[in-house]
Amino acid sequence: MRATPRREWGRRDLNPGPPAVWVGEYTPGWHPTKLDDGPTEPSEIPRVQQLYHALLIFPFSMVLLMVRARLLPEGEPLDIESLVKELLEDNKDEPIGAVLAFLGVVRGVSSDGAKVKRLLYEAYEEVAVAKMEELLREAVEKHGVVDARAYHYVGERKVGQPTFLVLVASRHRKEGFAALAEIVERVKKEVPIWKKEETDKGSYWLPKL
Repeated sequence: MRATPRREWGRRDLNPGPPAVWVGEYTPGWHPTKLDDGPTEPSEIPRVQQLYHALLIFPFSMVLLMVRARLLPEGEPLDIESLVKELLEDNKDEPIGAVLAFLGVVRGVSSDGAKVKRLLYEAYEEVAVAKMEELLREAVEKHGVVDARAYHYVGERKVGQPTFLVLVASRHRKEGFAALAEIVERVKKEVPIWKKEETDKGSYWLPKL
């Protein structure tokens, strides 16, 4: 199997594309289930093959707890009230005492002080969703919360627009906050979603921190 060479995080000279992350094999435009000598768009791989590859990494034995993760296209509105109602309805027989939320939005200023124009998110979609659901299940089991859900946008996001939502339903706020913080940090570090920041000083693929 031929893997795309690694790209260094934070390079601002050539900036050829997203950094190589997650398992050290996949970069956007190349798919590890395709055995050939050139880049391949994930859409060219039959969907069944993509899902099969995801299930090799995330087996059926992990599908035990009801959690939900989705990648949202840039044009889809984020109706947080409806998502909270859905979460409560799906767990109406559970003694829920708190629903906690984290909502990430596009900041108007980058870490180096540049004015942000927009962010562009790209994901290895099938694996990203499966990995998010794995992290949600682990947090539910570890912290004893009732349910956890995550929604992440792909595509273009402008300043002030939402990018990432996590909802946690718990019996008490203490374990809910602990689960929420863990999910947010692990999704940002471990899920194959890449972020390109376009500013008045240039455009850069950002490292996963």
